Amino acid sequence: MNRKTIGLVSLIVLLAAGIIGFLWFYNSYYLPGKRIENTYIEVYQDVDPSDIGTIWIDTIDHKVVVKPSDDEKVKISYFQKIDNSNSFTISNHTVRLWMIEKAEDLENIFYQNSRPIDTITIYIPQGSYLSFKNDTVNGSLTVKDVRLKDLQAGSVGGPVVLENAEINRIKLDINYGGITVTNCQFQMMDIHAVTGECRISLPDSLSLYNLNLHTSYGTLSVNNERIHEIINDTDVIVNRLERDVGAEKNIIISSVRSTINITTVEVYEEPPVDDPEENPEQNTDENKEKES
Repeated sequence: MNRKTIGLVSLIVLLAAGIIGFLWFYNSYYLPGKRIENTYIEVYQDVDPSDIGTIWIDTIDHKVVVKPSDDEKVKISYFQKIDNSNSFTISNHTVRLWMIEKAEDLENIFYQNSRPIDTITIYIPQGSYLSFKNDTVNGSLTVKDVRLKDLQAGSVGGPVVLENAEINRIKLDINYGGITVTNCQFQMMDIHAVTGECRISLPDSLSLYNLNLHTSYGTLSVNNERIHEIINDTDVIVNRLERDVGAEKNIIISSVRSTINITTVEVYEEPPVDDPEENPEQNTDENKEKES
Protein backbone atom coordinates (compact mmCIF):
# COMPACT_ATOMS: atom_id res chain seq x y z
CA MET A 1 0.00 0.00 0.00
CA ASN A 2 1.52 3.28 -1.09
CA ARG A 3 1.74 6.46 0.95
CA LYS A 4 -1.15 8.14 -0.88
CA THR A 5 -3.50 5.26 -0.10
CA ILE A 6 -2.48 5.26 3.57
CA GLY A 7 -3.17 8.99 3.84
CA LEU A 8 -6.61 8.56 2.25
CA VAL A 9 -7.52 5.74 4.64
CA SER A 10 -6.36 7.81 7.63
CA LEU A 11 -8.46 10.75 6.47
CA ILE A 12 -11.55 8.55 6.15
CA VAL A 13 -10.96 7.10 9.63
CA LEU A 14 -10.58 10.57 11.17
CA LEU A 15 -13.70 11.83 9.40
CA ALA A 16 -15.70 8.83 10.59
CA ALA A 17 -14.43 9.34 14.15
CA GLY A 18 -15.41 13.01 14.00
CA ILE A 19 -18.92 12.20 12.80
CA ILE A 20 -19.37 9.55 15.50
CA GLY A 21 -18.07 11.96 18.16
CA PHE A 22 -20.39 14.72 17.00
CA LEU A 23 -23.41 12.40 17.03
CA TRP A 24 -22.50 11.20 20.53
CA PHE A 25 -22.08 14.75 21.78
CA TYR A 26 -25.35 15.87 20.15
CA ASN A 27 -27.36 12.99 21.57
CA SER A 28 -25.72 13.11 25.01
CA TYR A 29 -25.72 16.85 25.74
CA TYR A 30 -27.70 18.99 23.31
CA LEU A 31 -30.66 16.86 22.30
CA PRO A 32 -31.82 15.90 25.85
CA GLY A 33 -31.98 19.55 26.86
CA LYS A 34 -33.85 20.48 23.72
CA ARG A 35 -36.34 17.68 24.24
CA ILE A 36 -36.94 18.70 27.85
CA GLU A 37 -37.50 22.33 26.88
CA ASN A 38 -39.98 21.38 24.17
CA THR A 39 -42.09 19.35 26.61
CA TYR A 40 -42.93 22.50 28.61
CA ILE A 41 -45.64 25.02 27.82
CA GLU A 42 -45.95 28.47 29.38
CA VAL A 43 -49.13 29.11 31.38
CA TYR A 44 -50.59 32.52 32.25
CA GLN A 45 -53.15 33.02 35.01
CA ASP A 46 -54.90 36.39 35.46
CA VAL A 47 -56.80 37.16 38.67
CA ASP A 48 -58.67 40.25 39.83
CA PRO A 49 -56.99 41.33 43.13
CA SER A 50 -60.38 42.30 44.58
CA ASP A 51 -61.42 38.63 44.41
CA ILE A 52 -58.52 37.29 46.49
CA GLY A 53 -56.63 38.05 49.68
CA THR A 54 -53.74 35.55 49.57
CA ILE A 55 -51.41 34.06 46.99
CA TRP A 56 -49.89 30.74 48.01
CA ILE A 57 -47.10 29.11 45.97
CA ASP A 58 -46.02 25.60 46.97
CA THR A 59 -43.04 24.10 45.11
CA ILE A 60 -40.12 21.70 45.43
CA ASP A 61 -37.28 23.63 43.83
CA HIS A 62 -38.73 26.36 41.61
CA LYS A 63 -37.49 29.93 41.59
CA VAL A 64 -40.32 32.25 42.66
CA VAL A 65 -40.13 35.91 41.65
CA VAL A 66 -42.61 38.56 42.86
CA LYS A 67 -42.53 41.86 40.96
CA PRO A 68 -44.83 44.78 40.01
CA SER A 69 -47.56 44.35 37.42
CA ASP A 70 -48.08 46.66 34.46
CA ASP A 71 -51.88 46.65 34.82
CA GLU A 72 -54.57 46.08 37.45
CA LYS A 73 -54.52 42.28 37.30
CA VAL A 74 -52.55 39.80 39.36
CA LYS A 75 -50.64 37.70 36.86
CA ILE A 76 -48.98 34.35 37.48
CA SER A 77 -46.66 32.93 34.84
CA TYR A 78 -45.07 29.48 34.98
CA PHE A 79 -43.99 26.53 32.83
CA GLN A 80 -45.35 23.01 33.06
CA LYS A 81 -45.49 19.80 31.08
CA ILE A 82 -48.59 19.00 29.09
CA ASP A 83 -49.19 15.83 31.12
CA ASN A 84 -48.57 17.53 34.45
CA SER A 85 -49.94 16.87 37.92
CA ASN A 86 -49.73 20.47 39.14
CA SER A 87 -52.70 22.23 40.69
CA PHE A 88 -53.96 25.80 40.30
CA THR A 89 -57.02 26.66 42.40
CA ILE A 90 -58.93 29.69 43.71
CA SER A 91 -60.82 28.97 46.91
CA ASN A 92 -61.73 30.98 50.02
CA HIS A 93 -60.11 34.12 48.56
CA THR A 94 -56.82 32.24 48.15
CA VAL A 95 -54.98 31.55 44.93
CA ARG A 96 -52.86 28.42 45.30
CA LEU A 97 -50.36 27.06 42.82
CA TRP A 98 -49.08 23.67 43.86
CA MET A 99 -46.14 22.56 41.72
CA ILE A 100 -45.84 18.84 42.38
CA GLU A 101 -43.17 18.37 39.71
CA LYS A 102 -39.54 19.28 40.25
CA ALA A 103 -38.00 21.87 37.96
CA GLU A 104 -35.72 20.03 35.55
CA ASP A 105 -32.22 21.44 35.41
CA LEU A 106 -31.15 22.40 31.88
CA GLU A 107 -28.10 24.40 32.80
CA ASN A 108 -24.92 23.12 31.20
CA ILE A 109 -22.14 24.63 29.14
CA PHE A 110 -23.32 22.91 25.96
CA TYR A 111 -26.99 23.84 26.00
CA GLN A 112 -28.37 27.20 27.12
CA ASN A 113 -32.09 27.11 27.83
CA SER A 114 -33.95 29.96 26.14
CA ARG A 115 -36.99 29.71 28.45
CA PRO A 116 -36.95 29.96 32.27
CA ILE A 117 -38.91 26.75 32.82
CA ASP A 118 -37.80 26.61 36.46
CA THR A 119 -39.23 30.07 37.31
CA ILE A 120 -42.65 31.14 38.59
CA THR A 121 -43.32 34.86 38.24
CA ILE A 122 -46.07 36.68 40.15
CA TYR A 123 -46.96 40.21 39.04
CA ILE A 124 -48.60 42.35 41.75
CA PRO A 125 -50.58 45.54 40.91
CA GLN A 126 -49.49 48.69 42.73
CA GLY A 127 -52.88 49.40 44.27
CA SER A 128 -53.39 45.94 45.76
CA TYR A 129 -52.68 44.87 49.33
CA LEU A 130 -52.33 41.08 49.33
CA SER A 131 -50.74 38.44 51.51
CA PHE A 132 -48.15 36.14 49.96
CA LYS A 133 -47.06 32.70 51.10
CA ASN A 134 -44.29 30.53 49.66
CA ASP A 135 -43.44 27.00 50.74
CA THR A 136 -40.54 25.19 49.11
CA VAL A 137 -37.78 22.67 49.73
CA ASN A 138 -34.83 24.01 47.76
CA GLY A 139 -36.41 26.75 45.68
CA SER A 140 -35.60 30.44 45.94
CA LEU A 141 -37.79 33.49 46.57
CA THR A 142 -37.19 37.03 45.29
CA VAL A 143 -39.57 39.88 46.18
CA LYS A 144 -38.78 43.27 44.71
CA ASP A 145 -40.49 46.68 44.35
CA VAL A 146 -43.94 45.56 45.54
CA ARG A 147 -46.35 46.27 48.41
CA LEU A 148 -47.70 43.34 50.42
CA LYS A 149 -49.81 42.96 53.52
CA ASP A 150 -47.96 39.91 54.83
CA LEU A 151 -45.17 37.68 53.60
CA GLN A 152 -44.63 34.17 54.90
CA ALA A 153 -41.90 31.93 53.47
CA GLY A 154 -40.62 28.52 54.50
CA SER A 155 -37.66 26.72 52.96
CA VAL A 156 -35.15 24.00 53.73
CA GLY A 157 -32.28 25.23 51.60
CA GLY A 158 -33.46 27.96 49.25
CA PRO A 159 -32.38 31.63 49.54
CA VAL A 160 -34.76 34.54 50.16
CA VAL A 161 -34.14 38.03 48.77
CA LEU A 162 -36.36 41.02 49.66
CA GLU A 163 -35.55 44.36 48.05
CA ASN A 164 -37.27 47.76 47.95
CA ALA A 165 -40.52 46.27 49.22
CA GLU A 166 -43.21 47.52 51.60
CA ILE A 167 -44.48 44.64 53.73
CA ASN A 168 -46.45 44.93 56.95
CA ARG A 169 -45.33 41.62 58.46
CA ILE A 170 -42.49 39.36 57.35
CA LYS A 171 -42.12 35.82 58.68
CA LEU A 172 -39.30 33.61 57.37
CA ASP A 173 -38.47 30.06 58.44
CA ILE A 174 -35.29 28.89 56.69
CA ASN A 175 -33.01 26.00 57.55
CA TYR A 176 -29.79 26.84 55.73
CA GLY A 177 -30.66 29.16 52.86
CA GLY A 178 -29.34 32.71 52.90
CA ILE A 179 -31.59 35.68 53.71
CA THR A 180 -31.04 39.17 52.29
CA VAL A 181 -33.34 42.10 53.14
CA THR A 182 -32.45 45.44 51.54
CA ASN A 183 -34.25 48.79 51.83
CA CYS A 184 -37.60 47.34 52.94
CA GLN A 185 -40.29 49.01 55.05
CA PHE A 186 -42.02 46.74 57.57
CA GLN A 187 -43.65 46.69 61.00
CA MET A 188 -42.61 43.19 62.04
CA MET A 189 -39.87 40.90 60.77
CA ASP A 190 -39.69 37.49 62.42
CA ILE A 191 -36.90 35.21 61.17
CA HIS A 192 -36.05 31.70 62.30
CA ALA A 193 -32.95 30.15 60.73
CA VAL A 194 -30.75 27.21 61.59
CA THR A 195 -27.63 28.24 59.70
CA GLY A 196 -26.58 30.36 56.73
CA GLU A 197 -26.12 34.10 56.32
CA CYS A 198 -28.73 36.70 57.26
CA ARG A 199 -27.99 40.19 55.95
CA ILE A 200 -30.43 43.05 56.68
CA SER A 201 -29.92 46.59 55.44
CA LEU A 202 -32.42 49.03 56.96
CA PRO A 203 -33.35 52.31 55.24
CA ASP A 204 -33.71 54.16 58.56
CA SER A 205 -32.29 54.37 62.06
CA LEU A 206 -31.83 51.41 64.38
CA SER A 207 -33.41 53.49 67.15
CA LEU A 208 -36.82 53.00 65.47
CA TYR A 209 -36.82 49.24 66.09
CA ASN A 210 -37.40 46.94 69.02
CA LEU A 211 -34.77 44.20 68.74
CA ASN A 212 -34.62 40.58 69.82
CA LEU A 213 -31.63 39.04 68.06
CA HIS A 214 -30.03 35.74 69.00
CA THR A 215 -27.68 33.23 67.41
CA SER A 216 -26.35 30.42 69.60
CA TYR A 217 -23.12 29.52 67.80
CA GLY A 218 -23.01 32.01 64.93
CA THR A 219 -21.93 35.64 64.82
CA LEU A 220 -23.91 38.85 65.30
CA SER A 221 -22.87 42.30 64.14
CA VAL A 222 -24.66 45.64 63.87
CA ASN A 223 -23.31 48.31 61.53
CA ASN A 224 -20.33 46.06 60.84
CA GLU A 225 -19.33 45.84 64.50
CA ARG A 226 -19.64 42.85 66.81
CA ILE A 227 -21.93 43.29 69.82
CA HIS A 228 -20.11 43.77 73.12
CA GLU A 229 -21.34 43.40 76.69
CA ILE A 230 -19.70 44.00 80.08
CA ILE A 231 -19.69 40.74 82.05
CA ASN A 232 -17.88 40.67 85.40
CA ASP A 233 -16.09 43.91 84.51
CA THR A 234 -14.90 42.33 81.25
CA ASP A 235 -15.78 43.45 77.75
CA VAL A 236 -17.11 40.31 76.06
CA ILE A 237 -18.38 39.73 72.51
CA VAL A 238 -21.87 38.22 72.64
CA ASN A 239 -24.30 36.72 70.15
CA ARG A 240 -27.50 38.32 71.39
CA LEU A 241 -29.07 41.76 71.48
CA GLU A 242 -32.35 42.58 73.18
CA ARG A 243 -33.74 46.10 73.30
CA ASP A 244 -37.26 47.44 73.73
CA VAL A 245 -37.53 51.14 72.92
CA GLY A 246 -41.32 51.16 72.71
CA ALA A 247 -41.25 51.47 68.93
CA GLU A 248 -43.85 50.15 66.51
CA LYS A 249 -41.27 48.33 64.40
CA ASN A 250 -39.89 44.99 65.56
CA ILE A 251 -37.10 42.67 64.45
CA ILE A 252 -36.92 39.15 65.86
CA ILE A 253 -34.17 36.80 64.67
CA SER A 254 -33.57 33.42 66.26
CA SER A 255 -30.83 31.19 64.92
CA VAL A 256 -28.51 28.34 65.83
CA ARG A 257 -25.45 28.97 63.66
CA SER A 258 -26.34 31.84 61.36
CA THR A 259 -24.14 34.83 60.61
CA ILE A 260 -26.38 37.84 61.29
CA ASN A 261 -25.39 41.27 60.02
CA ILE A 262 -27.63 44.33 60.35
CA THR A 263 -26.70 47.67 58.83
CA THR A 264 -28.69 50.90 59.17
CA VAL A 265 -28.64 54.44 57.87
CA GLU A 266 -26.14 55.37 60.61
CA VAL A 267 -23.32 53.42 59.02
CA TYR A 268 -23.66 55.40 55.81
CA GLU A 269 -23.83 58.85 57.42
CA GLU A 270 -20.61 60.85 57.36
CA PRO A 271 -19.80 63.39 60.09
CA PRO A 272 -20.66 66.97 59.10
CA VAL A 273 -17.87 69.13 57.74
CA ASP A 274 -17.76 72.75 58.96
CA ASP A 275 -18.20 75.31 56.20
CA PRO A 276 -16.21 78.55 56.89
CA GLU A 277 -18.84 80.61 55.07
CA GLU A 278 -21.61 79.30 57.33
CA ASN A 279 -19.60 79.91 60.53
CA PRO A 280 -17.44 83.05 59.99
CA GLU A 281 -16.79 83.52 63.74
CA GLN A 282 -15.18 80.11 64.04
CA ASN A 283 -13.13 80.77 60.91
CA THR A 284 -11.86 84.10 62.38
CA ASP A 285 -10.83 82.42 65.63
CA GLU A 286 -8.93 79.73 63.74
CA ASN A 287 -7.09 82.37 61.68
CA LYS A 288 -6.08 84.23 64.87
CA GLU A 289 -4.68 81.05 66.36
CA LYS A 290 -2.64 80.44 63.19
CA GLU A 291 -1.29 84.01 63.20
CA SER A 292 -0.25 83.79 66.83
